[in-house]
Amino acid sequence: MGVLPQGFRYAGEPLASTPTEIDVWLPLATNFLIATPRSLRFLKVVGRLTEGVSAAQGRDEIRRLGETLAQQYPQSNREMAWEIRPLRDEA
Repeated sequence: MGVLPQGFRYAGEPLASTPTEIDVWLPLATNFLIATPRSLRFLKVVGRLTEGVSAAQGRDEIRRLGETLAQQYPQSNREMAWEIRPLRDEA
């Protein structure tokens, strides 16, 4: 579990009919959508690279994770694209 810095704002796109400002961030386990089929696409993840880890290393790791999930869940994950990009690019 992590703590976001004071004043953190996610600049990503809002869903239709949802607020553009996020006031509260909760663990995924509290979201009722967690029990939906694996094929439902609703999740975006915000994270921070560990100090000393390069963007290239992060990309390699997230791609390996995606490949592992595609092997474990071929019906729902074989066409998934996994990537990392700077949050500032989402503004």
